Amino acid sequence: MAIAVFAVGSLVMLALSFALGRAALLDSELLRTQISQKLADWTGGTVRLLGPITVSYLPSMTLEVERVTVVNADRVPTFKAMESKGLRIELDLWSLISGNLQVDRVHLTEPRLEFAASPKETPTDRAELVVETLRTSPFGQLSIEHGAADFVNENGKKQFTAISIEVALADNGSMSGQGTFSWRGQPVEFTLESDAPKIVANSAKSQVDLIVAGPMIAGRIQGEATITDDAQIAGTLEVQVPHLRNFVNWIGLLVPEGHGLNRFTATGSVNWADQKIAVDNGRFELDGNRASGALALQYATPRPALEGTLALTDLHLSQYLAPPSKSADVKSTPSAGKSLTFPLLHHFDADLRLSASELKAKPISIGETALTLTLKSGVLAAEFAIFDMCGGTGSGRMELDAGKTRPRMQLAADFDKLTPETCIELFIPDSPITSSSTALSLALSSEGSTTRELIEKVDGELSIKMQTGKLSIDPLKVITAARKRTLRGWQSVLGNSRNFETLTASFELGDGNAKSDKLEVVSGRTTVTGRGTIDIATRKLQWRFNVANAALGRVPRFGNIVAELVDSLIIQGPLTEPTFRLEQKQASNGMARPANRAEPLMLGKMH
Repeated sequence: MAIAVFAVGSLVMLALSFALGRAALLDSELLRTQISQKLADWTGGTVRLLGPITVSYLPSMTLEVERVTVVNADRVPTFKAMESKGLRIELDLWSLISGNLQVDRVHLTEPRLEFAASPKETPTDRAELVVETLRTSPFGQLSIEHGAADFVNENGKKQFTAISIEVALADNGSMSGQGTFSWRGQPVEFTLESDAPKIVANSAKSQVDLIVAGPMIAGRIQGEATITDDAQIAGTLEVQVPHLRNFVNWIGLLVPEGHGLNRFTATGSVNWADQKIAVDNGRFELDGNRASGALALQYATPRPALEGTLALTDLHLSQYLAPPSKSADVKSTPSAGKSLTFPLLHHFDADLRLSASELKAKPISIGETALTLTLKSGVLAAEFAIFDMCGGTGSGRMELDAGKTRPRMQLAADFDKLTPETCIELFIPDSPITSSSTALSLALSSEGSTTRELIEKVDGELSIKMQTGKLSIDPLKVITAARKRTLRGWQSVLGNSRNFETLTASFELGDGNAKSDKLEVVSGRTTVTGRGTIDIATRKLQWRFNVANAALGRVPRFGNIVAELVDSLIIQGPLTEPTFRLEQKQASNGMARPANRAEPLMLGKMH
């Protein structure tokens, strides 16, 4: 046994001595020529090893060069040029025995690589070149330390820095690698595995598994990569983004500062090609809002386009709306309102079909909703096919043109079977009106650069019809009390309710006012009619109501009925604290006389 070990050891030492002796005979310039030629044959370009060459033999035969350049590398798809400050090549020592120099490992120090985003080869050439490049690599391992890479196209270049990677290439073209790089100041770690590529119908196909991790994104794509006229991958996707707004800006799509757009996750079937990523059968979550369906992002142009069909559970929108200013005192300080610039609408286009079981934007909560949402060049349009709100259903269309200096909004909607108290009690504790069924129809338009201006410029029509309800105010009792004195504030008239069979009203909006010439409440034999104006901007009102009882047959108190027919109830002043006074007419001559001294109507600051 000892003799066998000695024999084997002797053979090993003999081989090493022969190899080292042969290596010692190699001229450094000959090494330079042979290495340059191997790399040139592989890349199809011009390779130059510059500066003195240092050769070491143990623990492995290593060749080091101060600088290397590669230009016109036609055989490596998209690769244009490289310059590296240092090159270290580990040679296969045993290959020296046969005289066929082989490279085990190439190590580049601070290389600067340049790639073309639009290569010149035909799709057929490109697929074949990729397969041949992987299978004919003159080295088995490649490492890069502190490198940088530029991807250049007609719109400029994208630069990756701090590149440190390790790649292993097998003879069949399979590849595995791992490393780190930095892009736009953020580090990314990755691992990549791909099997042997195959030529299928003028395309190169390979199974890949890519994992990335960093402060901006963590994710994994598994599937089949295909190279024809462009690279694409189809498979499965898992991705997590801690802050979507920061991520989108990081990849070069402009999104302004604002509320929300934080944590985002997505899983599903993915197809990524031609600067478009599409996810089918996906599950998405953004800021706690969950959705399923299909979503695609096209980012080939400065204005990216989002399209898809999504089914959401609960959609919470309050987090995307700016909170009211804590310092503003609306009771004492005039306000121009919040500026309407809608910056987000200027940075992308969209074509989305959405459905949600519930949509919430405090204080409003909307039930089942189905809508089509389109955004093009700053014009946002929403078609509501289903719109559940306040116990009823509706449909309508909203359009917002944010591309103008003064954004313009249009809204048309019809609702049926609403319960008004459900909506009213979102804003005040107790609704002054209830109804078993309410129909609402509106067609409004406005424009303005602030919220206040938008309110003041509202133009259009609105009509309401209620059935079988109750008012928390009894008009007859209010008139009785108003004959004695002027009543101030809603609290002075609340407390006595009255049922009604129908309530109808129609409004015309324009010049900052909501004007109605037709308001009618029918309660048994009593009919209340009214007309008046509400100043929308200042929240002041001036209304005149008449109360009449239907006289059927001989009525003992006919004089009182006639008096009620001609009396008018005047409501005027701030919407939150109006005054109620009675304007009576003498039955003998029809001349009006006030029941008490009336205060003049003053339109002033908003309350």
